[in-house]
Amino acid sequence: MREKILLIDGHSMLNRGYYGVPLLTNSKGVHTNAVLGFLNIMFKVISEEAPDYIAVAFDEHAPTFRHEMYEAYKGTRHAMPEELKEQVPLIREVLQAMNILTVSRPGLEADDIIGTISRRAMREDREAVILSGDRDLLQLVTADSVKVRLPHTSKGVTTVDVLYAADVKEKYGVTPEGIIELKALMGDSSDNIPGVPKIGEKTGVSLVQQYGNIENLKEHIGEITKRSIRETLEQNFDMAVLSKKLATIDVNAEIEFTWEAAAKGDLFNASAYGKFMELELKSLYKYFDDTTTAAVEESAKHEFEEIRDLGEIEAVFAEVKKAKKAGIAFDEDGVYLVLSPDRAVAIPAEGFASPMFLKAHVTDILDGGSGIYYTFDIKGQLKHMEVPCSPKLRDLLLADYLLNPLIDDYGVPEDTGEKAYAAYIRGEERYKELCDAGMERLYADIEMPLAFVLHDMEKEGIRASKET
Repeated sequence: MREKILLIDGHSMLNRGYYGVPLLTNSKGVHTNAVLGFLNIMFKVISEEAPDYIAVAFDEHAPTFRHEMYEAYKGTRHAMPEELKEQVPLIREVLQAMNILTVSRPGLEADDIIGTISRRAMREDREAVILSGDRDLLQLVTADSVKVRLPHTSKGVTTVDVLYAADVKEKYGVTPEGIIELKALMGDSSDNIPGVPKIGEKTGVSLVQQYGNIENLKEHIGEITKRSIRETLEQNFDMAVLSKKLATIDVNAEIEFTWEAAAKGDLFNASAYGKFMELELKSLYKYFDDTTTAAVEESAKHEFEEIRDLGEIEAVFAEVKKAKKAGIAFDEDGVYLVLSPDRAVAIPAEGFASPMFLKAHVTDILDGGSGIYYTFDIKGQLKHMEVPCSPKLRDLLLADYLLNPLIDDYGVPEDTGEKAYAAYIRGEERYKELCDAGMERLYADIEMPLAFVLHDMEKEGIRASKET
């Protein structure tokens, strides 16, 4: 069996992840939806293809040799959204943590890097699988050595098509090599490749099917019976020549690449899990074994100073009551308070600090405190300590739900202390987003009080009879 390399079009897949997954942030407000979408598709294809090597190619933010040929190349593209732009370095960091090779070079596009590696794989009797949402890469497909995996989403379900040369011909009406000729004639608005005026996809496919390439077409322009097509080709053939150069992927580029560097190693290692935890990609934790997750989770927890002295406890509560903001969370083990990124306190529920004592002090803070107190999932905490519904208490889980009601996982830390810490770090920014979205009253007047009502209903239960 031949060895196989998976070649991933980095920006294409990150872009697809961004638009395919609703906006998502971790507890620090860092956007992660594009990274999550990228990884979901990558893991699916890795599972299906079982590659021996993996490399992800990225574009550099610099002009390429195509811009030297045609200054307006890609000139019509809109600027990348800031929420997507900030995830480009993140996905690179994630891939590095997973020991996955990334390749880029100023002056080249990711397509050229992928084309060069795929042709090297062919020469060395290896298979190449190209994962991209870009149809341009179909020109690299062969009968059995190079295939493209093309993701598409229908009714919320993403599938990744497999295309060899025969599939390209059946789907698009031309051979993989014909994709270049087709772009030469019809152009490509997404890359601002001009093509020939008045020639669309249908006419372009027909011409490529009949003449094979634009060089042969030029020799037979006089045979074209439709006058408008013949004249536009005669008048604009130089644009077809230019467009072909722009559309042709360089398969002999000078790049830094070795098979040793691309060899697939341990993807789901401690470093990778630490990065996933930082980004709070909880739906992907399942890929890691228990030993790895336990070790990393323990080392990743923020350090809380445990206070048991009654005088110190009273002083901390007084400090929180006067603070402009704090993070707070509680469970059966005690209360966790965060006053700054470097000051986190845990008060165990023991001795003088009985559950009743702690409840009285937390209630006093919420009733008469000077600041705003941020938490995560107040309804889940009420089963441990019933505190009053206060306008000074802000639940970021409810804010996240209002801002993104369709997602399944809001990245709520499981550890109670981490809830308080994440709430402190993220609170002000997230609440501002809620206000900017015009949902401040919806949160304060409906969602927050409703959380307390639902807790009471769950506690009391509903009388039911099997007879009625």
